Parts: sequence; structure tokens; C-alpha cells
Amino acid sequence: MAKVLITTIPFGDPSPKSLEALNKAGINYTINPFNRKITEEDLKEIISEYDGLIAGTETISKEVLDQAPNLKIIARVGVGTDGIDLNYAKNKNIKITYTPDAPGPAIAELAIGFMYSLLRSTHTANLQIRDGKWNRSIGRSFSDMTIGVIGAGRVGSKVIDLINKIGCKELLVSDIYHNEILKEQYGFEWASKERVFQEADIITFHVPLTADAKGMVKKEQLLLMKEDVLLINTARGGIIDEDDLYSVMQTGHIGGAAIDVFDQEPYAGPLINIDRCLLTPHVGSASRDCRAKMELESVEDIIRFFNNEELLSPVPESEYLLQKK
Repeated sequence: MAKVLITTIPFGDPSPKSLEALNKAGINYTINPFNRKITEEDLKEIISEYDGLIAGTETISKEVLDQAPNLKIIARVGVGTDGIDLNYAKNKNIKITYTPDAPGPAIAELAIGFMYSLLRSTHTANLQIRDGKWNRSIGRSFSDMTIGVIGAGRVGSKVIDLINKIGCKELLVSDIYHNEILKEQYGFEWASKERVFQEADIITFHVPLTADAKGMVKKEQLLLMKEDVLLINTARGGIIDEDDLYSVMQTGHIGGAAIDVFDQEPYAGPLINIDRCLLTPHVGSASRDCRAKMELESVEDIIRFFNNEELLSPVPESEYLLQKK
């Protein structure tokens, strides 16, 4: 009987369908024995006895894989694979799957929700009223905004769709691949990152954490932006340099930021001291329907693998090539 470790928590809640499918398939599973975000050291300690891994965003490094002599498949609950040493896993003949389409709508909705909160300062108003202050700040409207979207892939395209339905003054999109069908459908303008940084009132990031994307936004880029720009990152920690963002926001530059992903999670850095910086604990995909779909898709590939059936969502070769750069 195959033994599978499930590291991402909660799992099977609110929908038990994924666990029911594992039980029906006769797969023996263990759900995160630490009941917290698993570290690289935790994984190295316990991974050796497992044949399969249903993983979240934890680091699955060469060192972890070297402690996993029985591991045959990693099913990533989500879309980002930057935490997995893909090519080393491939060399060890470990198959890797992900759930590329499931998270998009939930993450896009969160990004739009962040925009509304930052535009009307509801996050700071909540803090102020609890502190006995009654400050009725004057907000801004979508219709007056130039919005910049960095990355027009699975999530970015859904953000573009939602922005198009709401309406804004101008929509600038930056991506290394120009999907002209998408442009024709929504009528936005392709722009360089530098132009987005200089002209946009709201900038939202939806790119994978490649070598090129890591540290994309440092102090130099932040100072290019408008003084009252609003920044949103629901993509990957490491895209925006968190220490640089803190130091620049300390000066009063940057109107507000909403950050859902961090270089090190859980996050306990200096941004917690900036009230106009809205921080959430990597909840982009944490809607009930999205979690249920991601969990079930990852479980389906685990079951298919151990039944010697074709995998539904193997990580494409392009992801392996990105890590080689």
C-alpha cells in the first residue's frame, strides 16, 4: 500500500472528497504531523518513509529529496513550483504535478478586494476606529485609476477580466509574452515594467518566482513609482524586496500596499509596523471552492500515478527550463 504525506493544512476541510478518494483508493496517508507550516528541516526528518507527497509551498530542496529514497511523486496543491528543485527531482525520476487552473479565480478576487480596500483605506480605518479615532478619509475610485498588471498568465488574465468588468481609466499590462487575443478581447495596452512603475496608480503582480522575477521591485523601482501608488502582491514572496518596501514606506512614499506572500513564511518582518500595509497569511487560494478543487485535483493525480494511469496535470517542461536559467 502506498504511503502519502500531506503537508499542506488544513486538508479535507471544508470538503472531505479528497480524503474520501484516498481512502477509496486504499492509499495510506498522514496529514502534517506538526500541525503548522512544515520547514525544510521537518521534511528532511520525516520524508524517508513516504512514496508520495501532497505538498503546499514548503521548500522541497535537493537536501530534502536526498532524504526521500522511496519518493516517487510530488503533487503540488497550487500552481507555484519555485519551492521544488524540479530538475533534481527529475533526475531522481520523481514525477511532479500541480493544479494550474484551480487557484486563478480566488487569487484574482483577492487582488481586486485588496484594490478596493487600499483605494478606500478600509484596512486603516478599521485599525483607527478600534483605537478610538474617527477619521473619515477621502478615498479614490476605480474609474480614476491607471492600473498596471505585471503578468498576464492564468491569474493575471483573470484579474484583467475583473478590472475590465469594473472599469478603470487606463489598463497597462506588462508580460514577456504578448497574448494578442487577450489584448483584443480586453483592449488594454502592452507596456514595459518601467512604464507601469512610473505611470500606474495601482500595480498588481501576477508572475512566477523565476530568477528574473526575484527582486524585481527594489528601492530603485519603488522610487520610480508615484508617491501615492498602491501595490498588490498575491503572486510570490521575493518579487518585492520587503525590507526596501518598508524603508521606502517609512518615508511616506507609496500610498499603500497589500501583501499576501512573503519571502519567508510565516512573516514577522518590519512591514507589520506600517498601518497602511495590509498583510495577509498567503490566503490567495483559500476560498472553499478553490481549496476543494485543488485538493481533489492533486489527489486524483496521486491515485492515477499509483494506478499506473496517465497524469492529468504534470508540471510542463517549461517550468523545468525556467529553473535552469
